[in-house]
Parts: sequence; structure tokens; C-alpha cells
Amino acid sequence: MDLKITELLVTSLLVQATRAMVAEGSEITRTEMSRTRSQVVEEAFEKILSQRSPTVTNGAGWDAGRAPGDRARITVERQAVDA
Repeated sequence: MDLKITELLVTSLLVQATRAMVAEGSEITRTEMSRTRSQVVEEAFEKILSQRSPTVTNGAGWDAGRAPGDRARITVERQAVDA
């Protein structure tokens, strides 16, 4: 049951994050790369995971991600799940 709730939570957050990212639109960086390309995201994620404490290098990006994260609904109402 906890696994189903966790999957629902992750899916909900993914949908909310995707919606916020699409609403924000594409922005080209100094190196003429789009911030929203999946390869760039994967590389950044791997870099963050390899660091002990992540640092913020793009304040606008931090703020753009922080606001939707703060608005995200992460409460879960437990309901009976049929096995």
C-alpha cells in the first residue's frame, strides 16, 4: 500500500513539475543551449548527486523551480486499496 501511495506522489509531482516547466517556457543559456532539454537535465542531476552539498548557480532557475515546488500538493489521503 505504501508503494502505491509513493508512486502516486511521485507521479503527481512529476506532472506538476512538467506543467510548471512548460508554462515557464524555453530559455537559451549563454552557451546557446536550451535549459529544458532532457540531456542537460540528466547531466545536471548526475552532477548534483556526485556533490556533497549542491550549490545554486542559477538564481532565476532556483526561483522558477522553488515556486512550483512550494505550491505542490504533497499530502496523501489514505484510501482503501483493493488487493
